[in-house]
Amino acid sequence: MKEFKKLTLTIFLILWCSLIIILLINEIKNRINTDEKTNEPQQQTTLKLDTYTFLKVIDWDTIKVKNNNEEINIRMIGLDAPEKSTTRYWYTECFWNEATNHLNEILSWITTIQVEQDPTQWETDKYWRLLWYVFFSWNNINQKMIEDGYWFEYTYNLPYKYQKEFKKAEKSARLNKLWLWDKNTCNWEKREIKD
Repeated sequence: MKEFKKLTLTIFLILWCSLIIILLINEIKNRINTDEKTNEPQQQTTLKLDTYTFLKVIDWDTIKVKNNNEEINIRMIGLDAPEKSTTRYWYTECFWNEATNHLNEILSWITTIQVEQDPTQWETDKYWRLLWYVFFSWNNINQKMIEDGYWFEYTYNLPYKYQKEFKKAEKSARLNKLWLWDKNTCNWEKREIKD
């Protein structure tokens, strides 16, 4: 009889503990799902994005898109990268080709992108390119290129909307010595290279 009571008590405790564990797991899952659901719409409602047809990468910081029948050049805000032969420097900089190729790789299979204007910045640059952020599936492509170590953060004149995030992305790339920041590639020296 004592053994039966012990066995019954043991089974009861095991079932009780199992029930508590199941309830805890369900509570954790519900909280994670609730957080995901509340975060997603907030991000989407705060971003006012327009959709365009992606046509091609012109160079490391400029892409061509189409809206209806109008083709538009977009200069991506908040970044800079090595230049090919330019009137600004009159020489090719280390890693310009890799930066352009990486942007091509990211966007090569994409047909539509989303763009965001920044009211803190001019509408166009001196070359009449629209100054916008480029998104794909709610991911900021401008920031991704900096995170990947192909571009660096660049504030032209006034602070811009994502400046803090871009500076953080550059710091991470620099600390991890990614591409531009690697001493075996450029170590981010603005130096002339031969083609």
